[in-house]
Amino acid sequence: MSFSDSAKVAGTTSRNRFLRRARAALFCGGVAMALLQLSLCLALERWPQVRYPEYGFKLARLRERMMESPARPLLVLMGSSRTEVGLRAEKFDLTSEQPLVFNFALAGAGPIQHLMLLEDLLAEGIRPDRLAMEVHPLFLNQICGALREEARIDLHRLGPADLAVLAQYSEAPNQMRQKWWKWRLLPSHAFRHQLLDCCWSDWCAGIKQYGGFSHLGPLGWLPFPARPANEEEHKKMLDHARWEYKDFKGFKFEVTEEPDRAMRTLLSLCRQHQIGMTMYIMPEGSQFQEVYPPDARARVDEYLAILRREYDFDLYDATGWMSDDAFADSHHLLPEAADEFSERFAREILRPALGLDDGRCVAEGVTQVERR
Repeated sequence: MSFSDSAKVAGTTSRNRFLRRARAALFCGGVAMALLQLSLCLALERWPQVRYPEYGFKLARLRERMMESPARPLLVLMGSSRTEVGLRAEKFDLTSEQPLVFNFALAGAGPIQHLMLLEDLLAEGIRPDRLAMEVHPLFLNQICGALREEARIDLHRLGPADLAVLAQYSEAPNQMRQKWWKWRLLPSHAFRHQLLDCCWSDWCAGIKQYGGFSHLGPLGWLPFPARPANEEEHKKMLDHARWEYKDFKGFKFEVTEEPDRAMRTLLSLCRQHQIGMTMYIMPEGSQFQEVYPPDARARVDEYLAILRREYDFDLYDATGWMSDDAFADSHHLLPEAADEFSERFAREILRPALGLDDGRCVAEGVTQVERR
């Protein structure tokens, strides 16, 4: 074999060796990346403060309060952001011998998310003795575009159990599952903002939820929003609220099948686990009430009356309890107004519901505050 032939053979062997090493390195790198994604996915299921900061921090706060007072009965407040910012349990003036009340309201939550939350709490070994659940009248309709509850949920924050519940109420469950798996197969991308916010907050350019929800009150209250600085800012907040609910303009309102089914499933679950139920409607300003389609409240009232006869729960309507200047945007209470409302809520709704007072406005054995 000539020198040139020997050189060619040596070069070919060297290239083959290099290619084998490169393929091995790529394979090992791919395996390492897959293991990293799998590990991160499993970690996020046990680290809800990152996967779903609002839920995760509230769950941690609730566990802390329950450990401090393990013998106290538990009442959980469920609702949307209206309840989250509008009810401050610290103002309920309950003693350590009386029930522990915790605000577990979640932004944008309606009947489907309330059901998901109750199932999550039960899976965590937390069985409330009673629920006080907000009814957002417009969330009882699931036809109006962006206000569909499914459209208000960030899929990637859901755990597998929540996904299974949501799929039962989805218009396109298979597409929803595919989208969820797409996020979960690459959690480092799906949760990049949450991970940065948690670990390197100064580097996070997205919405910073981790730091914000870490400042929740001890009983779950979120001190937000701030009073508008001027009339122009107030107008912008009102316009945004109207824009969010613009799909209801000129709409023939009806209670639709999905929220009705979720409500009935939740009430049946409460009955199964012997959990008491109180429902209430949060205050609204006059500007927000203009958003309602004609006859919407009448239809909601009729529906709730039927539901009460079937499931025998307390219902309170606080729609007109607060003046227009108590709101940031005509349906979210300002922090100082939340204190005032919380005191009245405790006096006229919570304490009678818990049997701590004789109660007011009793009709046919069911306590109800008349709307005014």
